[in-house]
Amino acid sequence: MKQKLKKGLATLALAVTLASPFSAKADGAVELMAGNKAHTADVKLFGKVAKNTGLLARTRVGVDYENNSSALTFLDIYQSLGKGFSAALVPQYTPAKGLVMMAGPQYIGRWKDLSTVVLLATSLEEKPSYNIITSTSYRPKLTSDLNLAAQLETTNIFNNHGHVFSTERARLGLAKNGFEVGVATDITQTGKEGTLDYNLGAYLKKGF
Repeated sequence: MKQKLKKGLATLALAVTLASPFSAKADGAVELMAGNKAHTADVKLFGKVAKNTGLLARTRVGVDYENNSSALTFLDIYQSLGKGFSAALVPQYTPAKGLVMMAGPQYIGRWKDLSTVVLLATSLEEKPSYNIITSTSYRPKLTSDLNLAAQLETTNIFNNHGHVFSTERARLGLAKNGFEVGVATDITQTGKEGTLDYNLGAYLKKGF
């Protein structure tokens, strides 16, 4: 327990240290979701720490109706290689596994109202996991001050024995004056058989 706590504090300290140089010009968002099985809070902060170096810091916590909790904190530190491609180092902390370092190639693309991020990361462990992480957003204007807000995030984790875990997080709503509200669903598949679970509800997001 003490070791996990130390690793968690180290991760959070690293996030604060790396975020501090660009915090005044960083972007981010806070999302609250109320679902039929659990409530979640998701905080993101992203920006540049140098001309060709970017950072995404994210913490996501959830609590179900039986007071079982989950938490995930990670950093995505990436060095641009040109044309949207970058090399990423991703420290990640969960209470179950503690601090795990991951690394791999990343692509960030933006086309008018559409943006996407694709990360292929391998954990730097004796028995590594292989992670395919994507995030795609579509935010076209509906009126001069109202946007459609659609987003799909996916995570697929494999190891040498096969499938470990997958999740799809979908959001569909409206955005105005920095606020976003709509419907949300989080779907998960666990283990080799892909045992299915879901959390369906509504979300509220505030950008900053």
